[in-house]
Amino acid sequence: MKELCTFLGPLRVNSKRKSQKTRKILELPKWKALRLVVLNHLVHHRAQLGVFLRLLDVPIPGMFGPSVDEK
Repeated sequence: MKELCTFLGPLRVNSKRKSQKTRKILELPKWKALRLVVLNHLVHHRAQLGVFLRLLDVPIPGMFGPSVDEK
């Protein structure tokens, strides 16, 4: 585990043009930054799918228990 943490060490930002949020993400250890970006990406697409299903009047399946459409 120590080797993994050493390998994935923190990222550094040299550009002054990066936004503050981007700088904070890039200063995280690589594994935390990847987890944050991947989870945000998955949540975004799951919500996007929910919107498309609602527009098509398709019942939304429950993801973490029953949805409102299943009740």
